[in-house]
Amino acid sequence: MQKLTILSSVPEGIFGSIANNPAFGFTQAESQSALKDEKQVFIDAIGIPDIEKYVKVEVLRVMGGIPRDHDADVYVIGGSGAMVTRRNQEEWIDQLIRFVGAKVEDETPLFGICFGSQVLATAV
Repeated sequence: MQKLTILSSVPEGIFGSIANNPAFGFTQAESQSALKDEKQVFIDAIGIPDIEKYVKVEVLRVMGGIPRDHDADVYVIGGSGAMVTRRNQEEWIDQLIRFVGAKVEDETPLFGICFGSQVLATAV
């Protein structure tokens, strides 16, 4: 079975706390989606019914580090409240950029969203 790993740089449960804040102006449907765990949010966004019958989907929180030997068939690098420009102040950002760079060299498929696209662009 193929493995898709979501490289997450947000604390677990953060989506719900943001979505329930009226200052952000989310619709009711958006707020309901955010109350799901991060893995389910990505699965819903992919839009393939029953994707987990065919692909193992996992979330790896990168703020605590990435195992050097971690391997997946494809990676999705999600958004973050962090900035790539802080890589010298935040060790985990630099580690993530180096990890993604190694995956680019290995020709592992990667997809970056927002912060993830910044990481990908910096890594190459």
